[in-house]
Amino acid sequence: MPAFYLEARLESYYPADSIATNVSGVEFPPERRVTLVRWWNRDFDHLRIEVETLEPADEAGTDIIVVDRSEQTYFRDATNTYSRTPSYVFPEGSKPRVRPWSMASFIGPWMSPVASIDKVMEQLRTSSDNNVTRTVRIVGHERLLGMPATIVELSPATSSTNTDGVVTSSGSIRYWIDEERMVVLRQVADLGGNGEYSIEVTNLEWDAKVADEQIRFDPPSGAHSRASHRRWWTQTAVDPGPSRAAIQRQLRHARRNAQAGPCAGGIPGRGLR
Repeated sequence: MPAFYLEARLESYYPADSIATNVSGVEFPPERRVTLVRWWNRDFDHLRIEVETLEPADEAGTDIIVVDRSEQTYFRDATNTYSRTPSYVFPEGSKPRVRPWSMASFIGPWMSPVASIDKVMEQLRTSSDNNVTRTVRIVGHERLLGMPATIVELSPATSSTNTDGVVTSSGSIRYWIDEERMVVLRQVADLGGNGEYSIEVTNLEWDAKVADEQIRFDPPSGAHSRASHRRWWTQTAVDPGPSRAAIQRQLRHARRNAQAGPCAGGIPGRGLR
């Protein structure tokens, strides 16, 4: 994987909290969140990620993730705190193409090594929650950032089981994939009444020069160190296919915090995708 610099924009909408609506009797408007991503990736063990929340305005700020060889640092803007922990060491044979982190499950290089779009579709098709059969198909082609992208649709996007064991499913997710380097340039999801999101790469530079200064974290004024944010870190191997439950977990994290977590041992996706 060559060095790269990537920028992306995430917009998400979530229905009003049903509990608050039931208690108050007032229907709240959908919640909108807008996040910008800046990702410098020299190689697997040298990278910097900035996740800037624009909306809601009262949660605006920029979280920072830095990985420098054996150490990774996570700065949380909301609390002006940072934590340093050892970088996760992947088991033999499970190392993905890029080091996983929360939003890497939405855009950027497909996490597991794949040789063709057919292999991507196979991974999507064979991953399942609640034993739901999913349909994966190519629905079109489009150029993004001057690159040809194949549009792959997965449906349903979500599934759940009620107390009687009845499974319901709905929604769909589309991926715009550059087949030359197996990179997701856009992802759009309709979660069937549970919300929707779109994330798109707005700038992508291959063979980017990532300076040493980018791979260094200098704490902002007044920032203080704290113990590792364990809720953000996982130690699992990368799942080769998608997990809709994992997507839902990540979206719930985004809804509560509007921030991305740090690099992890494996967040399912591409990985999670």
